[in-house]
Amino acid sequence: MARDNLRVEITKQLAPVLERVGFVRVQPKHFMSVSGDIVRHLGFQLSQWGGKSFYIHLYANTLLNPLGELHGYRVGRRLQGEPNSGAVWEGATEDSASAGIASAVRVLESGQLSWLISVSGLRDFVFEYIANPETSADDFDLAVCFARAGETNRAWWSAEKIVRSPVDPDAGDYSRDLRQRAKELQRAIDGGQTSKLLESWRSEYIARNKLSALAS
Repeated sequence: MARDNLRVEITKQLAPVLERVGFVRVQPKHFMSVSGDIVRHLGFQLSQWGGKSFYIHLYANTLLNPLGELHGYRVGRRLQGEPNSGAVWEGATEDSASAGIASAVRVLESGQLSWLISVSGLRDFVFEYIANPETSADDFDLAVCFARAGETNRAWWSAEKIVRSPVDPDAGDYSRDLRQRAKELQRAIDGGQTSKLLESWRSEYIARNKLSALAS
């Protein structure tokens, strides 16, 4: 079996840095940590053209959206090299993998990792989520965050916008399921059962994505 130079250097140089701040290695090139209602990720993306160049994605998601994707994100960044260096991270050989991961560690320790760690609660998540220009202020992720924070009036009306929006034929079952969850959130708010519902959704998300060991 060919030696995975990148994996070796991640183990040697990067894993100890991440483990010191609470990240767990869940795959050879993917680390995660859970803080309250937030799950944070650091994952590698290899070149889709078959080369050994790589990017690093830093991102966070909320555990409260039962339909949320584990690996899709609106809160996050893609790193692809040291600023102003012009160099691309690459891991084809032992030397290039060693240099690439050493460079990545420098970038992470210069502020990128501390940024990811700072997304530790729903307020941090909501700020970063809204700062993304592609995000709607009435996205369901925000509705559940507002509901968790006790801002139930805003959460109810955010859900109402989803309920009244036309069904997207290209979204298939997701569009239908989203409307049903939005109605469920409204009923919980109206009945004073918001916390109970959100806890059940959090448990559902954790179980679906096999995060129980991280979120205990």
